Amino acid sequence: AHVVAQHAHREHAPPHIAIHPDDFARVRQARDDHLAGRTPQLDVEYRILMPGTNEVRWIHTRGQCFRDADG
Repeated sequence: AHVVAQHAHREHAPPHIAIHPDDFARVRQARDDHLAGRTPQLDVEYRILMPGTNEVRWIHTRGQCFRDADG
């Protein structure tokens, strides 16, 4: 599977971000559902905690998995 995602501020994204604990299960479920083919697109909004400061920022991620004949 090939995943295409767009991030508005990719150049500013830290290498190690933490998804807010209250959002983690929902984000993981959205990702898993999409990769399993249960949803046509990934479209999820969630909070992250910035490294070092734990400042909360909102992220909106959209993506789509494209599969070939082999899945």
